[in-house]
Amino acid sequence: MLLQQASYPRDENCMNFSAILLPLCLASALCFAETTPNTAQTAASKESTWHLPDGKFFETRYPGPPPTGGPMDQADLDFIIAIQAVSTPEEIAHATWMAGLDVFTFTGVLGPAFTEKNYPQTAAFFQKLGKTVNGPKNYLKDLYRRVRPCDAHPDLIHKLVPYESGYSNPSGHATRSWTFALVLADLNPPYKSAFLREAAAVGMSRVLGGMHYPSDVLLSRGLAQLIFEELKKNPEFVRDLEALRQAEWTPPPSLPAS
Repeated sequence: MLLQQASYPRDENCMNFSAILLPLCLASALCFAETTPNTAQTAASKESTWHLPDGKFFETRYPGPPPTGGPMDQADLDFIIAIQAVSTPEEIAHATWMAGLDVFTFTGVLGPAFTEKNYPQTAAFFQKLGKTVNGPKNYLKDLYRRVRPCDAHPDLIHKLVPYESGYSNPSGHATRSWTFALVLADLNPPYKSAFLREAAAVGMSRVLGGMHYPSDVLLSRGLAQLIFEELKKNPEFVRDLEALRQAEWTPPPSLPAS
């Protein structure tokens, strides 16, 4: 088996891709004290995104993909070829499932009761977070225009997950999942490592699927960290996060038994 199961509790059908990851590397509530059960959901959906600095801010702090045809580009390509050659049907099926990323992809950490039905305000909050992340991610994609590996090398790289158009760097799935993991860790700090491992698995699933290079995923984690740090400076985001914490994360979702 190419990939190993994680040590933390998870669905027995889930495969963890993080073991082979390259080592390279809402508007505010009217009154927080008077938050009602629906306040977090209402605030999270009032605006489509939280404010972040403009694209130029991220451009000056983002290294960008390796040069086409250079040593790192070749290493990226060789890595995908290697893992696709030994991927199992179960791993491919799980990568396909992870392509539908949302916050409930983290059910492998929090257990089967962590669903949109049970946590509607969490669903609304992270839907808005995903839209917020897409702003700088799309700016950088359009700036660098790195062609997806399955498009650049169709004779070598297979499309093992549902195809998505657009450019390869940064990875939307990797950026969103890592940002989600950082916010989940803020809500439930003892499980930070488990959340990050699940996000790493999402990123690796995109490499296995032929949608992204390993360096796309690596750089996307750095972008997610930068986005998270900027959001934590935003008073509206901080208030919305605290409203969500009070509404559905005090205590956190029930964790599965070991």
